[in-house]
Amino acid sequence: MFSRRREFTDPPILIGTLFYLNDPLVLNAESGEVKKEEVEELVNLYVDLCREYNLKCTLDIHAVNISAFQRYIEYILNLIPKDWVILLDNTDKYLKMSIAKWCFEIGVNDRVIINSINSRIDNDELETYVDSKVAGFVISEYHPNIETRFQLINDVLCKLSKYSLDNKIILVDLATMDIKDLSMVMKSVKHFKERISKHYLIGCAPINAVYTWRRIEHTKTGREKYFKNIRQYLRCFITALCATNPDMDFIFFGPLKDAPYVLTLVTYILSTDFSFARIKLSDNDLVSIDLEDYGELLIKLRRHEKSRMVKTLKSGEGVEKNLLDVFVHSLVNLDESVINTVQDMLSKGLEPSVIIEYLKRGMDIIGEKYENGEYFLSELIQAGELCEKILQVIEPLFKSKVRSSVKVVLGTIEGDIHSIGKNLVKMIFTSHGFKVIDLGVDVSPEKFVKAVKEANAEVLAISALLTTSALRIKDVVKLLEKEGLRNRVRIIIGGAGVNENFAKDIGVDAYAKDPFEAIDKVKKLLEDLR
Repeated sequence: MFSRRREFTDPPILIGTLFYLNDPLVLNAESGEVKKEEVEELVNLYVDLCREYNLKCTLDIHAVNISAFQRYIEYILNLIPKDWVILLDNTDKYLKMSIAKWCFEIGVNDRVIINSINSRIDNDELETYVDSKVAGFVISEYHPNIETRFQLINDVLCKLSKYSLDNKIILVDLATMDIKDLSMVMKSVKHFKERISKHYLIGCAPINAVYTWRRIEHTKTGREKYFKNIRQYLRCFITALCATNPDMDFIFFGPLKDAPYVLTLVTYILSTDFSFARIKLSDNDLVSIDLEDYGELLIKLRRHEKSRMVKTLKSGEGVEKNLLDVFVHSLVNLDESVINTVQDMLSKGLEPSVIIEYLKRGMDIIGEKYENGEYFLSELIQAGELCEKILQVIEPLFKSKVRSSVKVVLGTIEGDIHSIGKNLVKMIFTSHGFKVIDLGVDVSPEKFVKAVKEANAEVLAISALLTTSALRIKDVVKLLEKEGLRNRVRIIIGGAGVNENFAKDIGVDAYAKDPFEAIDKVKKLLEDLR
């Protein structure tokens, strides 16, 4: 099953996900209790369709703890064909190691693939996989720069080779964040395949682009009845679209409930001669798809740009106003030349505090574009990196001349090593003049509380992408209460692993869906505190 595609009509491996966060089939995520009759009906249909359509398929199983994983694995392996190898989906190091050991103990290690590993993998984890003899791995790395992404993936492959694990099933997931990023992945996949061993498979999860496609929410206003199932339709469409790229070896198509539509659509498309295809919408349409050939699939988003006048402040003495306009305009347009503009302004005597104020205005405009669906998550990350470079240029002067009484302790909760969201929050908070104490990732409750106490911080911001790790935030709250610090600090949380209801349940002050909402809510919390 796990082999590279040979040609256009040779289908990619299609991977559906079960028991994901908020999966309606899951009754209790902690215990692993599910709606058995519905699960069996869906899995049996999936298996039948794979056979009928002659497709290569498997399952990606997500769980929040070891007991749930054990229950899911034993259950699912009895429902699917004996030659299917399933993926075990979680990024928590210790959970992955534990489940790998357990699979070896019960003799199903050759039927499971660890999803996923990245360049942070250490010797302990690698040795565990050597001993447990798992069937393979999904390598997943993200970086806005596609070449850097390849370098990170190559680092993982080198580590696997050192432990003689590179002969396993290796699925290289070119992590996609949004439509723009998916376009880059689609154009780069052939190049990737040419640079790595021929038994490694290349693919992606294009459905992530649907989840971050904010324009959908704006477009559906007033047309809700037509948009009831729009995300499901888009997931199926984008999966089928990616399947037309003959270099795409596997595709995570999302919730297993989409399988009947995805499998049928992919089968129909790959059995048809589309070599002559050229689909082109008008320049005024939202999406333009240009199929020149399958090795160079382009997805271009036509943004309905609103005419915006860049808001500026009064210019500082000795600095021409148009230079300040250029700074904001370059920042908003994600132009690297903005660094040169900063250096030029500093050389002309502009105060760092003025640059920070303009930086704030520029980031506010970027935030508006993100909220309106004009900018995607990858562009938000790019803006964050630009902001960091700007701060590095002015840091020596900024520290001495721009001070804020507000101290923010920031970090990703223990058991979670994701940093992108946290870094974005840091950039936004810093650009607004807050002093951010960044504790990094995988931060224990004890370390959070110690930092709050030592810095006398007014705000504690905690990021959590994983639901398994998010539960640890409650321990932070309890420890703050025990130390008598809870009433003097405001706690805000964010990330895919948490939501508004979770925030209320564990007793934190606020939840923010993105960095821009976070800064607004923190300002409001500080007003109430004072």
